[in-house]
Amino acid sequence: MILKELFDLQIELDHAIAKNLNIENDFNNVYYVDKRVFALKVEVAEFANEVGFFKYWKQSHQIDRVKTLEELADVIHFFLSVGISRKYTFVKELDSLAWKKVPMEQLFQYLLNNNFDSSGKWKNGFEQLICIGFKLGYTANEMIQAYKSKREINFKRQEESY
Repeated sequence: MILKELFDLQIELDHAIAKNLNIENDFNNVYYVDKRVFALKVEVAEFANEVGFFKYWKQSHQIDRVKTLEELADVIHFFLSVGISRKYTFVKELDSLAWKKVPMEQLFQYLLNNNFDSSGKWKNGFEQLICIGFKLGYTANEMIQAYKSKREINFKRQEESY
């Protein structure tokens, strides 16, 4: 997955959010970056909850492909935002195939245990996320389109003082 377009789109959204909150000069300081890393992990947990792989007790669980893709898009937003704020934009491409033999449960564990404090950890985490998406049957294009759709919603939310 090529990241250039996604980085550019997320930079626009991050700028709009910072401007709307009047924190343009502070948006990339440790305080706000740490909050985005925390939000990233919360979104990973929400995504895992929607997938439900760990719900051994719930025999009736069915994956809702639309809701699951929406949760995946939320995680992509925060991955991009953290990468931008930590200046990992030199990472041009993701190779999620490196993770295809790793079980989905383990990929989620990796994501939840990752602090994304280096470009390598961030890149590995993003690749793991995309690999989960592939394991769930989504194409790269579906994931990108879901990101773009959610981005438009997020812009609208900023206009409406969400």
